Amino acid sequence: MEEYQQGRVIIIVSDRDRPGR
Repeated sequence: MEEYQQGRVIIIVSDRDRPGR
């Protein structure tokens, strides 16, 4: 699980949400 902070919004993406490339 990784946390990406874009502006005032924090997006948490899992390995399945990330592209497999």
